[in-house]
Amino acid sequence: IIVCDEQEYDQMLEIYKACLEFLQANEYVENQLFHPNNVQIIIILLLQDIIPRMPIDQILPAQGYEIFPGLCDETQMSNFSLELDILDETWISTGLYLPAGVVAIVKTETAHPNLHIQVGAHHETLLQKPVPWKRLPSIITAYPLISTETKISSPFGGPVYITASEPLEETIRVKFEFHNFTLYPRRVKGDPSIWELTQDKKVPFGEVELDNIILTMPSDEIRNINFDLFSKVIDSLSSKVADFMCYPITRKFRIVFDIDLADSGASFGYPIVLLINEIPAMFHDLTKPSMPLFTLCNLMGIVTIPEGCFDSTIEAALAAVAASVAFKQVFGEFDPKELASKTLPPLFNELWEITQAYPDIIPATLKKFQDPEYVIVGVPEDAWIEFVREMCRIGERDFTKLLEQSRAIPLSVSMSCHSFQPFIPDELKNPPEESSPLCS
Repeated sequence: IIVCDEQEYDQMLEIYKACLEFLQANEYVENQLFHPNNVQIIIILLLQDIIPRMPIDQILPAQGYEIFPGLCDETQMSNFSLELDILDETWISTGLYLPAGVVAIVKTETAHPNLHIQVGAHHETLLQKPVPWKRLPSIITAYPLISTETKISSPFGGPVYITASEPLEETIRVKFEFHNFTLYPRRVKGDPSIWELTQDKKVPFGEVELDNIILTMPSDEIRNINFDLFSKVIDSLSSKVADFMCYPITRKFRIVFDIDLADSGASFGYPIVLLINEIPAMFHDLTKPSMPLFTLCNLMGIVTIPEGCFDSTIEAALAAVAASVAFKQVFGEFDPKELASKTLPPLFNELWEITQAYPDIIPATLKKFQDPEYVIVGVPEDAWIEFVREMCRIGERDFTKLLEQSRAIPLSVSMSCHSFQPFIPDELKNPPEESSPLCS
């Protein structure tokens, strides 16, 4: 299949139909769950390779797509003209939805082989996860814009995005014509007209776009949120996490809610992926802290850290402190040890004590590591040693005795900070008036 092209369409179509007939004759969906055996998994894998090479008008809705991402009840398709700015390593929302099995056309003035049309937001593959699955293992399709007119279709359906397959040196603006699509429910902060136009669209997924964050959620959940409170709290939390991590939000955080995950925990990166069943506890009462919302802030903190800089333990500790600071500023009285005592990582307690006494020291220290000119060399442990040394220098305090309670500090670092006054927890009771400079 991998080496096939247009000359083998007939053979691929024959294999495609045989695969579908086999799966239909050997039912593997029961009680809204997918229970494929090993042979059926091989057939599903084969279909994944065949579908992108199939004649577009031969692609049929996949067995089980009704379970997830779900049925699209919009039958009236329309045409749309959009001019979009394409950013590097970013999904660009179109606001459009392509139902399963529908053939659509995307036109551009020139070919853009480094750009793709992506149908679907749920990019996590479940193939490494033991069955049963709550959805099919891979439900995203993508088509390169190698000509000025590109036919597309998806056996699953989903929201439509523009993505760049290769790094872009600068933002590019492209005019698109989309033929035979529908809109999805979309709430955009500052533009209520978009919601008025799209709120009744009968598609399973939509988006909420705020100042700092874009969330892909089930349409019914979008309709249920208190949007004014939602936008105020979520934007405030994301902004405060980014400020603490000394991270400029040049690309909005993107959050996708999925029905199943490859691992037991959430997936962080771009996008951050969380489970749909966490939405009620996370968003339905934003007047008080919740553990799912704390987890979201934690994950946003982790993705702000340059890749390969620190190890996972240090990343988790810094992110947890950032989330705790954001919660305290947004919700007032807040104790992270009461909310998340079982999940707080090593080093959190020590870094939290330092932050309580000197709120600006960690952000000021992170400024060095967030600088695009900073070169990550050596191993993460070297970066941590440099971080400790820099924090002691900025705060003019020796934090090594406190920090080595959870992580060994090399003697050379302790000696280099020996001239500074030792930090003791009593400083929490009487913190000095001066503070370290925050990042700008």
